[in-house]
Amino acid sequence: MDVVNDEALLNDLLDRYDIRSHFDSRDIRFRLFHYQKGELLIRQDEEVTDILFLLEGTIAIYGIHENASIMPVSIHQPPVVLGDVEFCGDRTSVNFVQAKSEVYCAALSLARYEEALRRDASFLYYLLQSVTGKFTAGSMLDLQNVSLRDRVLFYLRTVAEDHRLSGVDDATFLLHCSRRQLLRVLRELCDAGLVRKVGRGAYELAPTGLTS
Repeated sequence: MDVVNDEALLNDLLDRYDIRSHFDSRDIRFRLFHYQKGELLIRQDEEVTDILFLLEGTIAIYGIHENASIMPVSIHQPPVVLGDVEFCGDRTSVNFVQAKSEVYCAALSLARYEEALRRDASFLYYLLQSVTGKFTAGSMLDLQNVSLRDRVLFYLRTVAEDHRLSGVDDATFLLHCSRRQLLRVLRELCDAGLVRKVGRGAYELAPTGLTS
C-alpha cells in the first residue's frame, strides 16, 4: 500500500461519489491509499485501523475456514465502505479484503477521528445503510436452498452496478457455483428474455428482468 500525496486526485475521486455529503463533520481530512492488484487491504484477525472508501478498482471479500478452504463473501466496485462492520462491533476483521485490480481508497484514521465519527449522525446513517446492504445481499446469495437462477437475478437486480455482470469468473466466486453452471443459467435467462448478453463475459438485466 502506498499513500498518494495528490490532493487534486483525492478531491476528484471524493467528488465523483460525493463522499463528503455523508458527513456532518467538516474538519475531517482524508488520505488517499493506492493498492496493487493482489494486495490485501484488510487481513483476517487483524485490527482495522481505518475506514476505507473504495473509489476506484475492484475488491474481493472472503474468509478462510479452519480447513484452509476459501469462503467467498462478496465482490465490490465503487463506491463501497470497508471497515464499517468492524467500526460497529469488534475492531478485528473476520474477513480478508483483497484488490482484484489496481485500487484507490480514501481513508479516515480511526485513531484520529473515531470520537467525531461516533457523534456524526449522517455518517452513522450511511454506515447503517452500508452494513444492512452487505448483510442482505450476502445472506441471499449464500442461501443454498435458493436456486442459482434466483440468485443470479437477485444479483443483477440488487447487487450489480448498473444491473450488469461484467465477469463470469468473478460472479462464480460470489454466487458459489461453477462457471459451467452459471453460463447455463445465463443462457436460460437470455432465452427467456430476462437477461441479454452485451459483450464477452458481460450480461445485463433486460427491462423485463426487473420484475419477472
